[in-house]
Amino acid sequence: MLLSCHQDERDVRLILMKCEREAALVEPKITSNETGHGEQNVNAKWIPTKVKVEEHVIVPHIDPNIENPDQFLDDYTTKMAISPMDKSKTLWEFHLLKLKTSHAGSVAVARFHNSLGDGMSLMSLLLACTRKTCDPRHYLLS
Repeated sequence: MLLSCHQDERDVRLILMKCEREAALVEPKITSNETGHGEQNVNAKWIPTKVKVEEHVIVPHIDPNIENPDQFLDDYTTKMAISPMDKSKTLWEFHLLKLKTSHAGSVAVARFHNSLGDGMSLMSLLLACTRKTCDPRHYLLS
């Protein structure tokens, strides 16, 4: 999932704090680890855990003078899609890319494991934690 975003560090921290509070209410699996990874996950269980939001938000260093930012974004998201997620922590992450593309001044890439739930519940969580661009003092679902 790609989103255009404004990346003021203070705004990012505020959004993350709100996400941490809202996550367990909207989708409890967001704050749980899956255990029992067998061939058919017969013994799989969800164990509630303390989520360290900073472990799930990746802000890579990107050369601001990159020659083709759109191609970089395409390559970055392709690499994310084919690489396995770290199952030692809850199965979601946000990549905040300070990268000006042809469509946005910066980009947020959300990555969720499909075992967390359907797209509607994840979108509800995301919207609950996101501010309106026309009025940043208000959240989209407030």
